[in-house]
This record gives sequence, structure tokens and C-alpha cells, in this order.
Amino acid sequence: MHIYWSLKQLPELAGLSRSERNRRWRAACWRSFRHWQIWVALAIAGLCSGAGTRVGAVLGRSFAFSLLGAGIGGAIGGFVFLQIATPVIRRYLRAPEVHQDMKITINSHRFDALQLRLLEELINSIRTGLKKAGITDVQTLREATGNIAFSVAEIIDGSCVMELDGEPVVPVLTFAKEVNGTDLVAAKGGSWMHEAVFGTVDDMFDSGSAG
Repeated sequence: MHIYWSLKQLPELAGLSRSERNRRWRAACWRSFRHWQIWVALAIAGLCSGAGTRVGAVLGRSFAFSLLGAGIGGAIGGFVFLQIATPVIRRYLRAPEVHQDMKITINSHRFDALQLRLLEELINSIRTGLKKAGITDVQTLREATGNIAFSVAEIIDGSCVMELDGEPVVPVLTFAKEVNGTDLVAAKGGSWMHEAVFGTVDDMFDSGSAG
């Protein structure tokens, strides 16, 4: 098996600019997540990082050694991940890029249901992450989850002022009707998830459906 040490060495990306290499690599990576090999590679990478942390802690019995072990384990895990994942990702790099016109349907009722489902998943993910970080007090967990979810939703909704090169950055949320689909569902004025954050947090915590 040939080992590639950089994206420039991949035949499919040779001769492209750095930005175009990175763009095509990211696009192919996202498409490759439907394959079980990618998930196995991610699991192995995580195990290597965890094992490195543990070994570092045992050998040095200090945070610095744990961090060093995590770095070494992560590097090994990243190398293993790339060796397993690259052959899968290269399939998508070889495939011709297909550009299709997007069809956008304005359907506020359907869009509202979809954005609320997205919001629920966002809240659940934040709550789970905070619990893993050691926050177990229910009220503290509820407040922290709500505050973080509100901040993230504000950004997605375009309620935060953002600029790039002097031009406004205005995200517009849409939903595809199927994986890799070009038929999109949108709403006039974009999303408004942040307005529903705290009510949804209360409903999920009260019902026990979060986490």
C-alpha cells in the first residue's frame, strides 16, 4: 500500500492549487462517511489518542505527560486513519464533479418542522457534551445548554453581525429533501431557531428526552 504524506502527493489532486486541493479533499471526505471503513478508522484514531493519554499519565503521572501521550497517540491514530480512509476517499476524488442547479421550494410549515428537529438535535448534542465534561447539576446543565444553544442558533440564523473582506456574511439555512439532493426546502426570511431555543430546552429537560 502506497503511503501519501501530503495531499499534493495524491495523483487526483496533483497540479491543483492549495485551496482547490483542500476544497476537493473536504468534499470527498464528507461523501465518504457513508462507508463503514471511515467509521472504523475514526474509532481506531480515537482509541490511539485515548491510549496515548493513559500511557502518558501512567509513565509521568502529570498533566504534561498525559498531554504529550495524547499528542503522540493522536498522531499515530491520525496516520492510521489516513491509511485506512484514503483509498475510500480517493474513489470520490476520481469521480467527476457534478454541478446541478438547486431547486428551492418555499414551504414555511415544513421548514419550521425541520428547523425545530435540527434544534432538538443541537440541544441534545450540547447537553450530552456538557455532561461528559462533568456538569451534572440539573439546573446548571439546563442553563448552560440553553445559553450555548442560543448562541449557536443565533449564528446559524444570521442574527449575529459577521463580515469577511468587508462584506457581510449572511448564512441562509435550507434543508435537502434527500442525501446529496438538489431539491431544497427554505422559508422566506431564513431560519429563526434562536427564538425557540429556551422553550425547546425546557420541554426536552422536563420530558427527559434530551441526552
